[in-house]
Amino acid sequence: MKPKYRCATPRRRSHAMMRATAQVQSPTLGLIGGLSYHSTLIYYQKLNEGFASIFGSDRSAPLLIYSHDFGMIGRSQANGQWKEVERQIVNSALLLTQSGCEALVIASNTIHKFVRVIESSTQRPVLHMGSAIASALAKNASHRVGFLGTRPTMEEPFLKRRIQESAGVELCIPTRPERDEIHRVIWERLVRGCVDDQDRQAFQAFCDDWASRERLDSIVLSCTELGLLGLKERGFRIFDSLDAHVDYALQFYQERSNQFISD
Repeated sequence: MKPKYRCATPRRRSHAMMRATAQVQSPTLGLIGGLSYHSTLIYYQKLNEGFASIFGSDRSAPLLIYSHDFGMIGRSQANGQWKEVERQIVNSALLLTQSGCEALVIASNTIHKFVRVIESSTQRPVLHMGSAIASALAKNASHRVGFLGTRPTMEEPFLKRRIQESAGVELCIPTRPERDEIHRVIWERLVRGCVDDQDRQAFQAFCDDWASRERLDSIVLSCTELGLLGLKERGFRIFDSLDAHVDYALQFYQERSNQFISD
């Protein structure tokens, strides 16, 4: 789905309206990025585009970013050293919250494995990817939903449980060989920024066949790099987790900014 806030032409606003929005205080979010940097760039752009659309074209999102060296994180994941990954992620979350961030956004589906320890360590809320995806699915009345991502994201419950419980949908994952191939393409191609027509055509053909075979009404791209493929909706809806997450973060900005006004 295309994010609804993307518009190149700023809306016409009165001087009084511009003065009012300029005085609105907004919270600072901490973005845990570099997972990979290709999707972090898109987060940064879309958060600022959305923020400007809400608060005025002269505004930009209050945001601090910790960009990890994905090569280091990736090697630890590949070697099954999840405690080391957790240590690095928690350290970055602590740095962001100590710098004044009121909430955290993890720019990765897989790293949501560590939400509980991050929140307990920082005493700050994480704007959860699972809640963001569930909200998008519920708004569009999805029922039988395909779920694509890295192998841990597809196979473990840290995102799926929240999505199913919050949106009341049935999540379907591919077969084991299909999951292995999807994981391989993400890790060997997409996180390195390598996207070509062969990748797009192969993924599109898989999604078309899978949706027909499993009678899916929607497919969630639950990896922030899968959106780089530019897949088309062909009888099923596509939900990019990155876009859903950005919308969820923008909602937080709006709600907290309104709270500042009422206070």
